[in-house]
Amino acid sequence: MSSEIDSNFLLVTVDGTVFKYDLATRELLFSFKTQAMVGLQLYNKDRRLLAADGAHMKLWEFVDDQEEAPELKTV
Repeated sequence: MSSEIDSNFLLVTVDGTVFKYDLATRELLFSFKTQAMVGLQLYNKDRRLLAADGAHMKLWEFVDDQEEAPELKTV
């Protein structure tokens, strides 16, 4: 879930796909593929997402004020 007070969204991962849901409207905003079997963590005011599996960590960055899948920054 978002750590920011004015953000109402939830990120959940199922079978290697991350889904972003709006908690107010209950709609799916977007989804994208990434392995995150070990952990999924938001930080930097919910602008960055760290997805981890047993062998890799991937850093994704969200574009400001856009409800689109994030850009992969590094593995």
